[in-house]
Amino acid sequence: MKEGTGKDSPVMGKWRPSRHFTVKSGWINDPNGLIFYKGQYHLFYQFNPYSTVWETMHWGHAVSSDLIHWEELPCALIPDQPYEKDPEGGCFSGSVVIHDDKMHLIYTGTTTEGERPIQVQCLAVSEDGIHFDKYANNPVIAQAPAGCGGDFRDPKVFRAEGKWRMICGGSDGRSGDPSSNGMVYLYCSEDLIHWEYQGILYRSDDCSMFECPDLFPLGDKWVLTASPMNRPDFAPNIWIAGSVDFENCRFTPEREGVIDHGTHFYAAQTYPDGHGGMHTTAWLGGWFWMPWYKDHGPLGEEGARGILVYPRTVTQDAEGFPRWLPNERFPEPAYQEKEDGIIYEEMDGPFTCSAVCPSGRNICLTLHEGEGKKVTFTVDMQNGTMTADYTNADENAQYGVRTCSFDPAAAGNSVRLDRDGCVITLILGDGGFQYTTLLYPPTRRITVEVSQQ
Repeated sequence: MKEGTGKDSPVMGKWRPSRHFTVKSGWINDPNGLIFYKGQYHLFYQFNPYSTVWETMHWGHAVSSDLIHWEELPCALIPDQPYEKDPEGGCFSGSVVIHDDKMHLIYTGTTTEGERPIQVQCLAVSEDGIHFDKYANNPVIAQAPAGCGGDFRDPKVFRAEGKWRMICGGSDGRSGDPSSNGMVYLYCSEDLIHWEYQGILYRSDDCSMFECPDLFPLGDKWVLTASPMNRPDFAPNIWIAGSVDFENCRFTPEREGVIDHGTHFYAAQTYPDGHGGMHTTAWLGGWFWMPWYKDHGPLGEEGARGILVYPRTVTQDAEGFPRWLPNERFPEPAYQEKEDGIIYEEMDGPFTCSAVCPSGRNICLTLHEGEGKKVTFTVDMQNGTMTADYTNADENAQYGVRTCSFDPAAAGNSVRLDRDGCVITLILGDGGFQYTTLLYPPTRRITVEVSQQ
């Protein structure tokens, strides 16, 4: 096993996952690109190598051959230029593409002027996937579009209709002001250096900012994903499928949904796996504007804070709309049948447990964390609701009571629960509904009780 995260890693602790990515030390948040290049997967992410709190952002870098065992490499980007050198700025999020057999990192450089953010789009290039040179004439986009309030970031770059395309998230006011409107801006380029502004591709009046937008083709549709700030339902991630007219900068939505309904699933980004498939990863974390936000949890006590979700496969449902299928890298544990249901006894490593619910019945999964602490997930198969009750959880995970809706016909009648360190994912059916959350049991052990109502 390579040095980094994993079951045999010397930095393994009570809450560290072994199948989801985290670093040996420091802070991480948004994934900034996962790409297959020269025989390896390259993962980039927002990174503070000096502390377990969010501060001046670098780009971390790790490589893997199997998406589980990772080797951490030196930082790909360090904030050392005037357009990114600020205690509250740095090398913000972006994306990675391959052009002329070179790796191109496109990212937001951020500084401040008084209280106003100055956010510009920048470029760095690598010929070997290890050493990165910032473009001498950065920034490649030096000014936000007219009407933008200053939040203008997170470029996602892709090819469409013979040109490079870039979308950036933004706001017509300030991202923290609920009265502002979220924007997605569109640019095009022939060479990744000279960019032409095409206009506002999508505008929302129910969020104040679109963070980390992504746009990718799926069959005959285009799918826009983003993490909207201050939406009325506070969904931390959404998808909108429809059609795109790139030349006239027009996105026509057909249907929208949520990738993951849980408390922790943010800044999702897709990537091609090099073998014809499409996958997505995301940051398992949260921000102060989320109503269930407490803090970033005690994972930092083990030397690192921040987790990236194990990649999920992007596919289509029967109508051509997107689905995000969960990974299958979890072992099945033994279980015991008892009068009150199925008991999965005190498991202290990664595991999967599953149950089938008769039609018209509810199924209840209670996670006993020890010391009288528990979290309960109740799935109502008839009415299509899942309720997560954190009232009696450990104090680090008292997120209240949350109820989410799902399509009972699409969900089937099976429930699966994956646990990997502090990461808990509830999956209905074959993945039509997923709910990811973070729990911090006092010890590594969890007992799962499954019952029907």
